[in-house]
Amino acid sequence: MGVARNSSAVVVHWQARGLCPGGRDLSRIIGEAVAMQRWIVALWLVFSLVAAACTRPPAPSEPAPVGRESPAPPTPVGPGPADPATPLSPPPGQVLTTTVYFSDTDAMYLRPTSRQVSAEHPALDAARALTAGPVPAEAGLYPTIPPGTRVLGVNIRDGVATVNFSRELQDKFVGGSAGEIMLIYSLVNTLTEFNSIRAVQLTVEGRPLTTLGHADLTQPVHRRADLIKS
Repeated sequence: MGVARNSSAVVVHWQARGLCPGGRDLSRIIGEAVAMQRWIVALWLVFSLVAAACTRPPAPSEPAPVGRESPAPPTPVGPGPADPATPLSPPPGQVLTTTVYFSDTDAMYLRPTSRQVSAEHPALDAARALTAGPVPAEAGLYPTIPPGTRVLGVNIRDGVATVNFSRELQDKFVGGSAGEIMLIYSLVNTLTEFNSIRAVQLTVEGRPLTTLGHADLTQPVHRRADLIKS
């Protein structure tokens, strides 16, 4: 609008001084000038917008999303050292050496000797070694269990070993009080060689043995070291 007013003023001024051609040609010239000025203004605006877009600092790029890392698989842990308080089961077929006790010549003391027993059933094997008696090379040792007696089983619970014998233990026993002491404590001292056993209870074919004639066997019997003589 400012351009149109200025142009009209110029035309009036030129007409007043007689310097302008006819009014019709002058109006055409003014229209062309106004149109040219509008194009210049439009181009200037476009140029300004383009320049502003080119000089705008780039927007900070967002960091690429980082995926959640998969947890590493747990490292397999092998068996650690054995707890010294926990006894280990021996491998099958392993044997142990233990002490068994037989009577001396006078049936006054128990004499020690060695036997090999299985590590799986050491108490059972030791009891059966007693029923087998001493070997010929063990001079001065005498059996304490009546011949033909069999050990039917040994059960250990709460430190007490219950030994179940066949009835020959009673039927064939003829040893008197001294022989009774040798029989009872040869068994008790032999089985209490094992740490898991602290006392022994005798049964015959599953029934509690209360006595062989003199000693009271109604309660578990404990070890007597005073009867041992090397």
